[in-house]
Amino acid sequence: MLASFDDKGFQLSDEAKRVYDNIKNDPHLYVAFGSEWYYIGESFQPGGRWKRGHAYHLGTLAHELLGSKNSYDQNHSLWNQAWMNMTSLQKSDSGHSIMLNSEVQISFIPFALYGGGMDVSTSPKNVVKSINHDKQNELIRLYIQKGYNLLNVQR
Repeated sequence: MLASFDDKGFQLSDEAKRVYDNIKNDPHLYVAFGSEWYYIGESFQPGGRWKRGHAYHLGTLAHELLGSKNSYDQNHSLWNQAWMNMTSLQKSDSGHSIMLNSEVQISFIPFALYGGGMDVSTSPKNVVKSINHDKQNELIRLYIQKGYNLLNVQR
């Protein structure tokens, strides 16, 4: 299981891109999982957070590995350590690769499933954003209660 990336970041699989394209512009939650480690997040921005060059996830994971992370980027070194074999990083002229400890899967949860029937397009943005954030926190509490290893939680 080899993950390839370049200076802009990792890429989602074609299947993940198709699924994500359907919800990326609307508020949503996501659960990323690999090697018994989970990350629960929320998005409230057009285009979502799982774009290849985005400084938040797929971009930052690559920049952490390459040592080119910006000072304002979040620290995703725990994600890399949990999901990747850090000793297997390979560099080449065409890009970079690293072995994964296991497949990393991402579940995208559209707002329509947890928004109580609220229409995102006609509802106040601060209300939708608050619901999004509250549901993310509920998921985090549930995963902690169930004993899952969360990358969200500082140890």
